[in-house]
Amino acid sequence: MEKISYMEIGGKQYPLRFGIGAAKAMSEKFGSMEMMLELMKDRSENEIFDTMIWLIEVLIRQGCAYKNIFEADLPIPDNAPVKEGKYIPLTKEEIEVGLEISSVAQLKELIFGTVISGSTPEIKTTLKGKEEKNAGTA
Repeated sequence: MEKISYMEIGGKQYPLRFGIGAAKAMSEKFGSMEMMLELMKDRSENEIFDTMIWLIEVLIRQGCAYKNIFEADLPIPDNAPVKEGKYIPLTKEEIEVGLEISSVAQLKELIFGTVISGSTPEIKTTLKGKEEKNAGTA
């Protein structure tokens, strides 16, 4: 199961990952994903944008770290945000400049798709000497 999503900003494909690091950051800031969603219900547009930008920044930072640690030996696509062989995350300001307001609905879908994908366990079992993968079983 693919644990990385991608988001294009400024012509570059940034990796997004929801792993333990992102979950910890969310928990520290909001208490939980449910609390973050609850807080966003009756907030101003600016507060919602700030929360989305913060989460995108965390997901990109985690995605770049994952690529640098676990996929450093894989070929790097031409449109990857790489400098001197390392994936480089964007800052909050860079994300704000690079994102279009018209893509907010798609951003929400991508963010929550990444979070859900990262929250779905991948369980490997051995059955009569053969390895099988069962994604999404809990």
